[in-house]
Parts: sequence; structure tokens; C-alpha cells
Amino acid sequence: MIRIAVTGGFCSGKSRVTRFFSERGCPSFSCDSIVRELYADKKIAERVCAILGAEVIGPDGRIDSQGIWRIFFSDLKKKIMLEDFIHPLVFERLDAGFDSLAGDPSNKVVVAEVPLLKTDMELFDVVVLTASYADTVIERAQERGYPPGLTEAVLKIGMSFAERVSLADYVVWNNSTLASLERRTNEIYDALSLKRV
Repeated sequence: MIRIAVTGGFCSGKSRVTRFFSERGCPSFSCDSIVRELYADKKIAERVCAILGAEVIGPDGRIDSQGIWRIFFSDLKKKIMLEDFIHPLVFERLDAGFDSLAGDPSNKVVVAEVPLLKTDMELFDVVVLTASYADTVIERAQERGYPPGLTEAVLKIGMSFAERVSLADYVVWNNSTLASLERRTNEIYDALSLKRV
């Protein structure tokens, strides 16, 4: 069973590529969904609050993702502390999810959407990096209603594009049509499927 990480920058097409893999029959996981599940756990939420402060608790008493984003841009130390706490929990759940599928021979390729590329990616056999030009990303973010300035701030944090490429097995450029994005995803899927023969 080949385990794929689909990763990439903000608004670069990770979800769409993951969906195209799913349409080819690949079971898929979302790290964002796992994080939301973790934040719903009372003990984990308390730990997150202890790391970041009470301002990350929304009016409904739950973790506010927008509050976390604001801290990510203003306090690098807290950002790293949260990542060091939450990422091992996310990867632990991913690993368990992969294990639950390993016994079924029909699961030849499984996919996880991983927003943040880490140098420690041993959980995956293949890394697929989605990429878009900065002006394209900004335009998409505006269409999705993200506040002005957020996209530019996001583009400045994390690994450089060159660093991400160095860790990827495949790069999927997403500056054109959905049809071309789907075609490239299918090419990767077909190539990986042949490796299993």
C-alpha cells in the first residue's frame, strides 16, 4: 500500500488534488479534519489554551481557528510550541488510519492532505507538492473571502518553495484549468499504480 502526502502552500490546490485521487478510488484523510477533532477534545483544548492563551477560545467556548491564525503571524515561539504539541497527535491518528486500511488488498494507494510539510515525513512513501504562483494564490484567497493581507502573511511563513520541492517526489502546478490539474493527478496515480504491478 502506497501512502501519499498531498501538501503545498495556501490555496494551492491540495484539497482538489486529494479529491481527484479519491475519485480514482483512493481512501483519503485530511489533517485539517483531524486537527478539528483534536481541538474538540477538552483536555487537548485546555493544553492549546495553555500554550496560546485564552484569546484562542471563541464565543462558543471552542477553539477559534482564526484566533490561532492571528497568533501564528504574531508569535513565532507560540507557533512552534503548538506545532510541537499537535503535530505528533495528528500523525499518530493518521498512522492508525493507514493501519486500519492495510489489511485490504484493494487499498493500493491511500492519500492524506497535509497542509504543513515537515522534514520528518517517514509516515509517507510519496510526497506530492501542489504549487501556484503568488498572484494566483492571492486571487483565489480573495474569491474565498479571506481578509486582506492574510494571504501575503501566510506566504511569508514556513518553508521556502525550494525547500518544499526538495522534499517532494512530484510537483503539481495549479495555475491553469481543473482539467489540467486532474490530468496531472491521474498521471501520478497511474505511475504509482504501475509500481505496484
